[in-house]
Amino acid sequence: MDRAPSPTALNRLQYFAERSKRQAATFPVGFVRDEVSEAGPMLAQLVKGGRGGEVRLKLLVSMHLIAGGGKRDDVTRSPVSWAQMLDLPEPETNGARRVRDGCAWLEDHQLIVMEHHRGKEPTVFLRSALGDGGPYARQAGGGGSRYIRVPVSFWHHGWIVTLSGTALAMWLVLAEMQGGREKEKVWVSPPDARQRYRLSEETFAKGVWELAEHNLVSITKEPQGAAQWLYNRYRNGYQLDFGRLEERPFSEPDPEHRPPPAPVGRLQARAARARAAVAAASAARTR
Repeated sequence: MDRAPSPTALNRLQYFAERSKRQAATFPVGFVRDEVSEAGPMLAQLVKGGRGGEVRLKLLVSMHLIAGGGKRDDVTRSPVSWAQMLDLPEPETNGARRVRDGCAWLEDHQLIVMEHHRGKEPTVFLRSALGDGGPYARQAGGGGSRYIRVPVSFWHHGWIVTLSGTALAMWLVLAEMQGGREKEKVWVSPPDARQRYRLSEETFAKGVWELAEHNLVSITKEPQGAAQWLYNRYRNGYQLDFGRLEERPFSEPDPEHRPPPAPVGRLQARAARARAAVAAASAARTR
């Protein structure tokens, strides 16, 4: 959407975040990354379909914030309430219809189960984020397991409304790539990105640049190749700024929330010294 949430939506988002009593919505890595199955990871399947994909992704991520644990988690809210919270136009009519369409898609893909009642909205139960029909299980970490955390500040400060579905998807991808390490700069080649995440280069670039415009990710040039002291080619390195989520969209970034710079590895330092030496030698020859 790339706009600030309305006051009504922000109030509802903050109430939603407080009532969740959660610090984050959590997802298994397989929700974002799948190099084996023909269909690819559920995230890639969700974001297809333009604005419809955006609604169903935001619905699912929000449902995971309020899920409480157990085999069948009740995440029921009225379609109008979801539409108002996500700041969809005409929430009582067209917005509610878009929410119902999104829920129908989520049920078709075994991400939720709906129990229908005559004359009433259905009761909605959350299932596994992998889309395999299994029961929902809150990701608790530990034991060497990895999972992706979407901080509650996504809702409390309105980022869930401001970001497009593409940008939200790329935030999840970069969070998986960083593995929860805030100081880490990450990079993936286009062929590896397609194999792991099943997202096109256009989707990757569009989402990352939107995140950069909102100061949610920093992009730096990194030396490319194993023999980096010989290489003059560079690639983009990405580093999510988790502190930025504690600020309102479109606000001026607070320097106190900026993450410390990622440490420079020995190969990168050696490459920088080699480039400096080559530049100095070249300058000496031209004198």
